This record gives sequence, C-alpha cells and structure tokens, in this order.
Amino acid sequence: MAKLEKQSASPPPGQIRHDDHSIDTLDASSYQGAGDPHPGTMWFNFPGSGNLPTNYNISVDSKTDIELGLKVHERNGPDYTPTGVDADGTAHYDVAAGYQTPTRLNWNFDFSVNTGLDGSPKTLNDFDFRIIIKSGDGEQATVDLQHLGSGNTPWHLQGGGPFDGFADEDGSNPQLSQNSVNLGFGFLSSIFGADVANAGETYDITLQAFDHHGKIVAQVHDAVLLVV
Repeated sequence: MAKLEKQSASPPPGQIRHDDHSIDTLDASSYQGAGDPHPGTMWFNFPGSGNLPTNYNISVDSKTDIELGLKVHERNGPDYTPTGVDADGTAHYDVAAGYQTPTRLNWNFDFSVNTGLDGSPKTLNDFDFRIIIKSGDGEQATVDLQHLGSGNTPWHLQGGGPFDGFADEDGSNPQLSQNSVNLGFGFLSSIFGADVANAGETYDITLQAFDHHGKIVAQVHDAVLLVV
C-alpha cells in the first residue's frame, strides 16, 4: 500500500521526526525468511497461528533506521484493517467486543520493533522503548522494554510486580522485539477493569522509541473501538 503520510503534522514536544507512516508489510528483516522455521511469518509465530507481517501500521525513522509496527487482529484470526488513518499516522480500528475464551478478549494487538533497517548495526540497547495502552475511561498501562542483555529484552509494567509484563518473542536477535498482546492478560485486565471487553470501550495504543536523552525518535499509534 502507498505511504499515507510523510511526516507527522503535529509531533509531540521534543520529538525528533524523520518518519514515514504506512499501512503495509514490515521490512523483510523483521520476519522469518528462507531457511528459518516458518518463512514469511513473524518470529513470535506459533504452529497454526499464522502471524503474518502484513497490515501493520508502520512508522520508519530514516535518521535512526528504526521500524516500529502495530497491528490489530482477531485473536487467532484475520487482521483488522483501519476504518481511517489520520494525518499523523494514527490508525483507527473497529473490533469485536467480548471474549473469545473466559480469559482472552476477541482481539489482539501485535507489536514489532526493528533497529536494523538498511543494514544498521544498532541494537535495541542503543534506544529505549515503551508501549502505552490507555482506555477511554482513563486507565493506563505503561510497559517498558528491559535491557537485561543482548537479545534478552522482556517488557515490564511500570510500577508492576515481577511477573507483570510480557516476553520478547523474537528469539535472541538483539535488533528485534516482537509479541502479540491480549488485554485479557491478568496484569492488564486488572488495570482496565470489569468493562475491559465491553462494547463502546476505546483504547489508544502507542509504541514509542526514544534516544537515551529521552527524545522520541519514532512512534506509532492505533485507536481501537470495541463494537457489537
């Protein structure tokens, strides 16, 4: 799909902006290729899940060679496509309310971070990364990537307990961090409350990359509305 927006119309204060936004397939370096166990799928692909690199809301920062991606899809099912995209690259989605299982909502969001575009040698350790999930009711979960070692970069909830977060499911690649997230995860559902899956609820999901001086170098944003 063609690029939707070359630069943010209204970058946040202090943000460094050299980014392109698109709804597209991730760069080939972000997913499994020939010779890998499941070519053409994401690194967090599980047998039968078919997690594909298509239909991501993508922000690419040409200054740092970082690619950030967010997508929304039915849990264990097809991708949602945006109902619209704002000038700043925010993609809007209508998704099914309710639960697919007693502990999992009908939809997931997937994220991908790649610091190695165009052969860049930089790794996740050269930057800081954050995922912010905010409901229309004002509840918020802020989850930060942890630099525990090369290729060991789980995500942890700010102020949370030792098990409040999710893994980095790309293997040991020091340039990639990826996973699929459901708001039914215990630590998230406890934040967003009993109405977490109700029709009419909204969620803003933002993935951000920072330099070590705290300036945003790239971000991608999805806005989700739960519908009947």
